[in-house]
Amino acid sequence: MLHLLRLYLLRLFTGFAIFLTPAMLVANDVKLFETSLIDLQFVDGEIIGRDKNGQTYALSIENNDLTLNTNTLPNYTYDNIDILPDGEIAQSLGTIRRAWLGGVTKRYDHGVLGDAMEASRLYIVDENNQQHVVELPPLQVFEDRYPRLADINNDSDAEAVVIRTDVNTGAAIASYGIKNNKLTLYAVSKSIGLSHRWLNIIGVADFDGDGQTEIAAVVTPHIGGTLTLYRQSGQELQVVLEKHGFSNHKYGSRELRLSATYDFNNDGVMDIAVPNTNRRSLVLLTLKGGIYGELTRIENPSEIKSGVYIFDIDKDDTTELVYLLDDKSLAVVRADIH
Repeated sequence: MLHLLRLYLLRLFTGFAIFLTPAMLVANDVKLFETSLIDLQFVDGEIIGRDKNGQTYALSIENNDLTLNTNTLPNYTYDNIDILPDGEIAQSLGTIRRAWLGGVTKRYDHGVLGDAMEASRLYIVDENNQQHVVELPPLQVFEDRYPRLADINNDSDAEAVVIRTDVNTGAAIASYGIKNNKLTLYAVSKSIGLSHRWLNIIGVADFDGDGQTEIAAVVTPHIGGTLTLYRQSGQELQVVLEKHGFSNHKYGSRELRLSATYDFNNDGVMDIAVPNTNRRSLVLLTLKGGIYGELTRIENPSEIKSGVYIFDIDKDDTTELVYLLDDKSLAVVRADIH
């Protein structure tokens, strides 16, 4: 009898909770396609999958059938450039034209990205093709694979946003720009406070609709991650919103793109897609007005493994969320929720 009463109360409470959130939006069901792929990338406007043998394929969907066309990726090796072995070059059309991380060092033994090699230098090439470099002091590293070029101080020009770690106090977010013809630290957040504690950046946009740019990140994604929104104030990146319960990185993985940004509810404000703590649910959320609001959760049968990409993979003029699961199935779900 007690068990039945508890079950009745649980059902009553669940129904009541749903009644209290009538604005909750419902996404289309996730479509799963069985594959032999172990990784996904977004390259030159295509979703590219890779199998365990290293063979790559361009993915497309037509009439609900997944097609894998043998594909050879462009050779992105960078000769005569000091860059991380699997680093990426970010590009823009502003004062900063190209930016990347180099100066491989083993001064920090965290290994959050799968090895003990991190970057000690940030390189930037400006609009005049002049190269600038910042060399970090011995107790700091860039615990990252690439910079993100975005205007975070609303000066109509992009800065380089990177994860900068102090070996004693953990990770922080730092932005650099060109000032007086010199690569300069513009702003930095507070470090997490402990060594071997990291954060992973989601993206940069005006997430709350106030006309100012924010940086979204998950702080400590491996031990109970906190979605955190930062905004520049002077030379500080200050926390303006926090919400616990997310993870956009698996410890030891080189994949940093387990989250994405997109205007899912078409209200003119950028939203966020980020996995929950165990990375089996993809949470679509809004921060409009500076208030956390969950739009929907996409439940998956196994853990999200690859980057989460926003792409019209079936060429039906609607955008989809595309990502790979740990069981090698490809998940595809309509991004425009209604």
